[in-house]
Amino acid sequence: MLDLTNATLQGIAVHRIGNKLNEGELICSKKELKLKDDLKSLVSGWFLNAFRSPVWFHFNPDNIKPAGIQAASEIFANREKLLFQSVNLAKHLFECTAHPKIKEGELYVCYFTGGMLDEEELDFIGIFKSESKDTYLKIGVEESVFQLTSEEGINIHKLDKGCLVFNTEADAGYRLCIVDTVSSGEEARYWKYEFLDIKPRNDSYFKTNSLINLTRDFCKDILVEENNVSPLDRMAVMNDSVRYMEKNSSFSMEQFEQEVLQEPTVIEAFQDYKRNYQPLKENNYELTDIEVAPEAMKKNSKFFKHAVKLDKNFHLYIHGNPQMMERGYDEEKGMKYYKLFYTNETYPE
Repeated sequence: MLDLTNATLQGIAVHRIGNKLNEGELICSKKELKLKDDLKSLVSGWFLNAFRSPVWFHFNPDNIKPAGIQAASEIFANREKLLFQSVNLAKHLFECTAHPKIKEGELYVCYFTGGMLDEEELDFIGIFKSESKDTYLKIGVEESVFQLTSEEGINIHKLDKGCLVFNTEADAGYRLCIVDTVSSGEEARYWKYEFLDIKPRNDSYFKTNSLINLTRDFCKDILVEENNVSPLDRMAVMNDSVRYMEKNSSFSMEQFEQEVLQEPTVIEAFQDYKRNYQPLKENNYELTDIEVAPEAMKKNSKFFKHAVKLDKNFHLYIHGNPQMMERGYDEEKGMKYYKLFYTNETYPE
């Protein structure tokens, strides 16, 4: 449980990060930024409000002296090292901007106190980058004459990139969470994997999330009509998977395969798909028996579809047993059809 309500900004350093590949500049500040209390509160809200449902990571401790771990350990040991280590992070980020689509922007490295994580009060470091600029209108008046001008600035209701590093689990690479509004492409990878160099925290949330993604992708990629699997059968497996995880606090891979997948050929296909599933191979994780995280189920279950779209005419919403439907083909009309079996019908008032 993360609570940043009483977190207080104690120090901040800002640097300008250009795109190295596009001959942009790196401009490092010589001093920490001094903020008045009202502006400090505004900036803190901009930085921290984005971390409402965090997913947890660690810096990758397997690499030789990763910049994030080195900066965090130095700053946590001596708050006065904030500016010096922020310059090191700025230089490292500048070296990572080796893609033409990476936007230039400002890097903010902050020190906070008063964060609550799992009922423990902790100091934490914030690493943020602003990239997007918005245009704002400004109205002024002088001697009863109004003027309207435009200015370019930062939208404080949107954080482009961010990372919170908490002073705990140092041996594992510190506990941290991130924000990145760019979700794909090389311009997304550089922040998470090249600059921060992080890996998922091996907890129940990550494992449950990985399991949901694995099951969903298996259904989407393998349980398809080209493999003689009807959309109804695919949806039945997806729905049964969700129900199994919702009713079992502990997930058993063997039990899941026997109760949900059932058919030996489907089980074998699933096992083969799991062995070659790239997200698991990248993070070197095995999914066998895990504790199901309810928050991960709540966040991801919406991605399991319960509807079949038929051309532009119909949507079939299936909330129960798909076996109460039959799928066929009408030779005379040259069209597919569904047959529904039911006992009672009602009409909305």
